[in-house]
Amino acid sequence: MATPLPGDSRPARSDLRDRWAFRAAALGALLLVALLVSRGCAAADREVSQERAISIAREATPFEPDKVQIRLVQRGIPPRAVWAVSLYDVDVNDNPTRVNVVLVDGRTGAIVGR
Repeated sequence: MATPLPGDSRPARSDLRDRWAFRAAALGALLLVALLVSRGCAAADREVSQERAISIAREATPFEPDKVQIRLVQRGIPPRAVWAVSLYDVDVNDNPTRVNVVLVDGRTGAIVGR
């Protein structure tokens, strides 16, 4: 709130920052900027789709797997998207018999680990 001058009989005006409409607009703008930045950063790191990562991992696996599991993990500093693809065979009781884990870079599609 603005400080009135001595001898000034007018009521003191409130600053723009003290108004609820300004505070609501500022908070909304801040949240919008945070959302846009987070969406932009997340999308820029992953250019290889889940399906493409599975096909890359299948080509690098010496057997034809019965099942596939895939998850996107962040690795390193600064973090970089990596698809962790697990390919495996199962026995009659659905227990894994052979397992191959392939790490596929989310940006380039290169195999970065096994």
